[in-house]
Amino acid sequence: MTTATGGALGLFSFPGALIAFVALGLFVSCLLAMRRVIAIKQQRFRSLFFQSPDAIFEFSKDGRYVLLNSHAKAIAGIADRDLGMLGYQGLRSAKAMSKSDYLVFDAAFKKTIEGSAQTVTVKLLNIDHEWRDYECSFVPILINDVVAGLYALVKDVTEQLVAQENQRAIMKSLSEKKAQESQLAYQATHDMLTGLANRALFEDRLEHDIELTRRNGEQLAVMFIDLDAFKPINDTLGHRVGDQVLISVARRMRDVLRPTDTLARFGGDEFVLLLPNLETPQQAEVVADRILSEIGQAHRVGPHELYVTASIGISFLPEHLDAPAKMIQQADMAMYKAKRQGRDTFFAYSEDLDKKLSKRVTLRNELQEAIKHGQLFLKYQPQVDQNGALCGLEALVRWKHPVKGFIPPADFIPIAEETGQIMQLGRWVITQACADARTLLDRGMLQSRMAVNLSPLQFHRPGFLTALREILDLTSLPPRYLELELTEGILMRNSDAAIEILRALKQMGVTTTIDDFGTGYSSFSYLKDLPVESVKIDKSFVDNVITNAKDAAFCKGIITMAGEMGMTVFAEGIESCEQFELLASYGCELFQGFYFARPMPFAELIDWMQQRQA
Repeated sequence: MTTATGGALGLFSFPGALIAFVALGLFVSCLLAMRRVIAIKQQRFRSLFFQSPDAIFEFSKDGRYVLLNSHAKAIAGIADRDLGMLGYQGLRSAKAMSKSDYLVFDAAFKKTIEGSAQTVTVKLLNIDHEWRDYECSFVPILINDVVAGLYALVKDVTEQLVAQENQRAIMKSLSEKKAQESQLAYQATHDMLTGLANRALFEDRLEHDIELTRRNGEQLAVMFIDLDAFKPINDTLGHRVGDQVLISVARRMRDVLRPTDTLARFGGDEFVLLLPNLETPQQAEVVADRILSEIGQAHRVGPHELYVTASIGISFLPEHLDAPAKMIQQADMAMYKAKRQGRDTFFAYSEDLDKKLSKRVTLRNELQEAIKHGQLFLKYQPQVDQNGALCGLEALVRWKHPVKGFIPPADFIPIAEETGQIMQLGRWVITQACADARTLLDRGMLQSRMAVNLSPLQFHRPGFLTALREILDLTSLPPRYLELELTEGILMRNSDAAIEILRALKQMGVTTTIDDFGTGYSSFSYLKDLPVESVKIDKSFVDNVITNAKDAAFCKGIITMAGEMGMTVFAEGIESCEQFELLASYGCELFQGFYFARPMPFAELIDWMQQRQA
């Protein structure tokens, strides 16, 4: 039993030992395999750590160096023997890092120790004593989820940053160049004061919209908008205030327009509007009404509340148009027609208007030639008293064209006033009239005054009184022999200044008369404030004084009122004995008209006066 049992136990223990031996062998093999894997990983880590082209630092939690590759040692400037004793704090004490960069580096280090990876860029002084830019990436070393230290991957990014900076500089330069080009392009196409389109941009859009309008079978309109009486704002309040008014006007007009409309400023107080996509011409007229309404409201500039109006000319796209710019010219013509109709209104262009204005343009040019080449001359119409005795002369300008013959004053005087030619023309008239009056005076034939008509431009022109004195000195005519005839409109425009000029004329000895009385303001109230010697009843009232009771009453009222104020009353346009006798019975003192004598050239006047004397 004993033997048997012992033998059984011996047989059983042999396989167990074998199994244990095999297990031990497997364990050893696994251990060896693990050691080989660990060794391989260590080799790979060391290859990565020491062969990396970038600097790699291993730091302890307190910031001391643990392990550095060669690039890291070059950056830190330390040897192997110093590892464990030195830390990154020495970079600051060795002045290898600026204070501000050190604070950035230190803050990133501490946040990484807390478990959060960080990346910062700082400047370091390398072993060649060059300041270089380094990108520092901090990664925490975790053992059992506890931070035991950290790795710092430090990469020289100096060239990269320089390249980026150069790229930014290039992009900035390109951006500035593009912005400059954009600004130049804007300035080339826009008005700098109002921000509206200028002429170049407007004409470009006009050409484009005309083609589109014809393709779509629609209508298109161009408006020429010119402010009325804007110049006095500039003259009295200055151009700065005037500019603000222009800005306000531009904003008001822009507010009533569609996005497809183009509003431009051509300069000064001239605006041009392009209205495409119209179904009917009436749509343009509605816009014109809105613009007039908006512009006519008060414009507040600082302490000033200013009012302006506008005159608008409209041209519509015709069936045949040789040049788009022609529409602007047509709208301009229509605008001038609106001004002549009283301003603060609009007028649409027509071919008939084109013919009339073309004739006016031609006449304007020919008038300049007439002034230069002596085609103008004076005629004189006598003035008589109640007894028919000569008491004065009126100088009247006439024009004999070398081809067209005599051109009526009603045709060329308004043109001269519009163009400013009236200044040159008026000076010539006064000079010639004074010279002829001096001739009559020297012959003992002038016992009274020579009357000359003045235009508003002459009267209100700075230096008018000085110019008048020069003419009197040049012709040697005593001032008492000169009489100036002025319309009511001249005197009512800036009446305070007009009164000062009238007083100065009176001190000089020059007399003044209100011409065409009754056709302007027709108010007796202002007469008491004006230092004038006489008034002239307009021919339009004299014509019907016999047949029209109202005209007769008006004439009688003027004569009575003026007489009470100590003024002399003229009646012009007398063509019949009945007119003369009726007005004389009312108390009229002086008369002028075909009934007594027609206007005549100077040579004929001398003969006429000599015959009367005989």
